[in-house]
Amino acid sequence: MRLRHAKTVVFGFLYELTPKLLRMYGSDLEFFGNGTREELDEFEEMLKLQRYRDPSDQVQAVWYECASNPLLKTVDLERLRRLADQYGFFLVVDDTIGSVANIDVLEVADIIVTSLTKSFSGYANVMAGSVILNPASKCYVELL
Repeated sequence: MRLRHAKTVVFGFLYELTPKLLRMYGSDLEFFGNGTREELDEFEEMLKLQRYRDPSDQVQAVWYECASNPLLKTVDLERLRRLADQYGFFLVVDDTIGSVANIDVLEVADIIVTSLTKSFSGYANVMAGSVILNPASKCYVELL
């Protein structure tokens, strides 16, 4: 995968193990913990500055939980998609809380991750999840 040791950006809160795993595999993390419009503005400014300051210091991926847990906030996903196209990063969306029944993120996400544990069993005796690669994504072949 390109930019293996590049930066990963996290909007809002993710499951606590996710940032640990990202760091374990060599990714620098940048957090925008509230996932607000103002933080999206800050992120866009960061992208602009990095492009001119150090082209090798790029963002590889943005992870976002839609809607965020526990605050149920949603950032402007179409704007994130435009930024992903402009700056060449993957957009990874966790749709566990919103679920595919309520929120369709396939149009904007390159990768969709979902925890299915509670859907399969409420007794904590099963672990399950899914990863979906968007076949319409510009980076679909690269992600295979």
